[in-house]
Amino acid sequence: MRDLGRSASVAGNHFLLVVGLVLLFPLSADPLRRIPEERFRLLPLSTSERVRVRMISLFLNPILWGVLAVSLWGGMRLINASMTLLVLAVVGNGVSILWSRDSSYLQRFSPLCHLPTLPGPLGRLVTKNVREMLHVLDPYVGLVMAVAAAIYRFKSAIPVPDAMHGMTMLVALTLSSYAQQLFALDSEHGFERYRLSPLRGWQVLLAKDLAFLLILMVLVLPLASLAGLTAGLVLLALGHRPSVLVPERQLWWCFVARARGWSGVFQVVVMFVAGRVAFRSTSLVLIPCMALYLGSLVYYGELFERH
Repeated sequence: MRDLGRSASVAGNHFLLVVGLVLLFPLSADPLRRIPEERFRLLPLSTSERVRVRMISLFLNPILWGVLAVSLWGGMRLINASMTLLVLAVVGNGVSILWSRDSSYLQRFSPLCHLPTLPGPLGRLVTKNVREMLHVLDPYVGLVMAVAAAIYRFKSAIPVPDAMHGMTMLVALTLSSYAQQLFALDSEHGFERYRLSPLRGWQVLLAKDLAFLLILMVLVLPLASLAGLTAGLVLLALGHRPSVLVPERQLWWCFVARARGWSGVFQVVVMFVAGRVAFRSTSLVLIPCMALYLGSLVYYGELFERH
């Protein structure tokens, strides 16, 4: 019972950590970012007034009031965590403002610009896609969940296997939207380079998929890797259609918007079912999932060439 209580305590602490870090992103978002910088500079405001406007704009965030309400409702038990989260949100907002002002200077020193090139004929393209994927927030939410689950697994005397499977599915879920928008960060010049390159459509799509699977497998490797691989193949197989036919431009350092319609719901349901079968029943479910993926890769690769 003592070990069970300690495990529950560790899991609870990690759950609060995940919730706090996930809320930190929308809390630290700058509401004034919607205003074009050129228009904001034309406002007849002094430097001190601009600073005050930035500070007041934080209170326009509804999540801020939700965090304050939770701290008041939970009393001293939650007020310290809430205040820490608010301080981090203010710091994150300031860093976000500085980054938006000096991004051209700071991004030259980003470690993402110095990722090693992967081997193989598609190595450079896969590396470019990994770099793009790490410029949205979805993988970092998955990283927080994966780290929390890994700590629980190695700290707990008797980790619950179903908990590992559940966290694996949640990590895959955080990347599911990106699987539907594989070309969301490509510019018009990027598509022009695709047209001029000697690569077939399925090869371009495969390079996107390999980058996705690489990041997913790194995250779920200490959890339930087989279920994670099965889920990843399903996500990509069902995500090729919106990625190729209805791509939508996405902003860097934001969460990827899921494709409209019921395709996302269907994708997630099939992902959970396939992952559950791979974890609880048989690993042979990987064979039909691989066949589904390869069929989707060839079919939508040809459609990508036509478009």
